[in-house]
This record gives sequence, structure tokens and C-alpha cells, in this order.
Amino acid sequence: MKIKKMLFQRYILYPLIIGFITYKVLDFVSATSMKDAINQFGLYGMIDQTFGIRLSYEEGKWIYSYVVGFAYGTISQVFKIHKMRIGLITGVLAMLKYYMCFYLFGTMAFFWIPIEVTLIVIIFIAVKLLKRNKKLTPVMNLTR
Repeated sequence: MKIKKMLFQRYILYPLIIGFITYKVLDFVSATSMKDAINQFGLYGMIDQTFGIRLSYEEGKWIYSYVVGFAYGTISQVFKIHKMRIGLITGVLAMLKYYMCFYLFGTMAFFWIPIEVTLIVIIFIAVKLLKRNKKLTPVMNLTR
């Protein structure tokens, strides 16, 4: 089923691949002065301002890696850059997509994931209940 493949890519495959790359990027950034900017304006600052939870840089790397991978997977469902056979432009577009996920869409994905998971669970339960009710309802034969 295509929905299962899409969910697998968004929740597991892209967060593993892109999340690993993001983790290594954050490892590299931790030795530079950009670490302070990411702490203040990135996902760390958003969590601190919204929930009042102060994360250390090391703890947040795992969360940040997952949400950037999830955001990249979500955007990859819409913009399929790997199907473009343009050469150098394809690489530039992939880097631009990663950059946007790292700075903008990763933070938005942090707040979107709980909403989406809740909706998926509600839809799954509704479909199961409708299928079960359909099996339990007797079918009346009105032909004579």
C-alpha cells in the first residue's frame, strides 16, 4: 500500500539517513560559534520559549536530528528532486531543501509530529470500528 510506504519513509527511513547527517553536522557545529545561534534561534530556543524546558546541546542533537529527517522526508514526498536529471542543479536543490529543513521546517515539524500522529491513530481506530460494525450489522434480504 502506498500510504504504508509513505509513512515508513517519513517516520523511519528519512529520519535515519538525514538524521545521521544532521547529527554529524551538529557535532561539527558544536565546536564553532554557530552553536550559540542554534541554541538561541533554533529548535532549542523554541522548546525553551514554548514549554520552558531547557535542553542541553547534547540532548537536543537527537531530537533535532529526527525532526530534520522527518521534515526532509515530508518535503521529499512533494518535491521529488532525485527524479530530476539535471546534474549540478539537482545537488544544489537537494542542499537547499536540506538547509530549509535544518533551519525552518525542522522546528515546524517538532510541533507537527504530535498532531499528525494523533490524527493517524484516530483515523486508524475509526476505520477499525467501521469495519467491525460493518461485519456485525446483519444484511437484510429484501428480495422475494
